[in-house]
Amino acid sequence: MWIWLLPFALAFADASPDRCRKTSEPKAPRFSVVKTLAELASQFQQIYESDTRLASRTYWQPNQQNFLAPYAGSEVVIPKGVIEKITEHLQIALDRGYADYPFYSDFGHGHLLYPKSWGDQEGTSLAILEKILSSSETKVLYHTAELLQLREGKFFSGALNPDPYMQWRYYSRNILGDLENSKNLAVLFAKNEKYNTVRSLEAYREWGTFYFSANKNGCFPFQYQGKTHYFDLSFSL
Repeated sequence: MWIWLLPFALAFADASPDRCRKTSEPKAPRFSVVKTLAELASQFQQIYESDTRLASRTYWQPNQQNFLAPYAGSEVVIPKGVIEKITEHLQIALDRGYADYPFYSDFGHGHLLYPKSWGDQEGTSLAILEKILSSSETKVLYHTAELLQLREGKFFSGALNPDPYMQWRYYSRNILGDLENSKNLAVLFAKNEKYNTVRSLEAYREWGTFYFSANKNGCFPFQYQGKTHYFDLSFSL
């Protein structure tokens, strides 16, 4: 379990151009299912200390003075405010114990949701994503414990792990945030799902998934145990 020694105040200004330049490291692997936090911690250390990183990472474009992310054969501007909100979501979730490690096996992806009241969206997929990222109505649904087995049996449908902390992780694995007030993180429960996975939100449609993963060479800073660590962000794998 990570222990946070600092508040979640964002060190966003420390996202340096050198860290966020466009490069081509090997793609980070995805791991197999694990049953213990020790195994999860070992996976995380491998990812964080490795030279592999997320594919299609968001990077800093100095000529445009913007963060860009590869998407749909082109590039989309990722507003700085969106990066700030996602970073704050990440830090709050770790601080509250909703997750232990910011990478795919535990806490490494989110789903962007937009209101059904918008109707059918016309235009290119790039234009739709830009609209979603610029709207205060957008919601973000995160799933944690993605590859941490918290229930026994095939398809994770058996008895819950008897450890109280592992049960906490099970019941808190759906986190809902927004792009307006990053402190508004709510835990949802999927009562009729075998593995407590909220798959939709009333009055909202899902655009798709984005990914984040901590790495020693990552672009965006967050605080952990009194030190600055880094993560990468991708909207297209």
